[in-house]
Amino acid sequence: NTGLPTVIINTPNNVAITSKETYVENTMISIVNAIGEEELSEETNVKGRGNSTWGQPKKPYAVKFSSKEIVLSMPKDKSWVLLANYLDPTLIRNDIAFYMGHEMSNLDYTPRYQFVSLVLNGENKGIYQMGEKLKISDDRVNVGKKGFLMEIDARAKTEEDARYFEVPHVS
Repeated sequence: NTGLPTVIINTPNNVAITSKETYVENTMISIVNAIGEEELSEETNVKGRGNSTWGQPKKPYAVKFSSKEIVLSMPKDKSWVLLANYLDPTLIRNDIAFYMGHEMSNLDYTPRYQFVSLVLNGENKGIYQMGEKLKISDDRVNVGKKGFLMEIDARAKTEEDARYFEVPHVS
């Protein structure tokens, strides 16, 4: 018992989640709060997510419900993420960034997240952050009628095809 809510995901026939493009459909998800009460039990779809993080041993996941659901007291939506935070063994980098976005800035939106313990097909996968997927929505990134949301979701394959940039470190 970690003292955290537990997210339990069971795929049909315990099939592995091996793709970032294709959802494993008809997956059951249950969320049990920190005192052992079941808050949610629904059928959903799950796939991998991330770019560099997908290649790590602890995989991040995307969860998509067929209808909007309240997850861990966060506003209703269909799309959620499970961040693995594999490259941060302290598990505090994202938490501090989200805290700063919520409490110390005047940003219009910062994703809401909660630490959870993840059990996938009966195997304890460790501590994750379950939270809101970034997307255009009144309850997420509200860009208005003329705004847009830009995402860089892949690295360039070659220098000639470079679509990313680096910012030099200033000391």
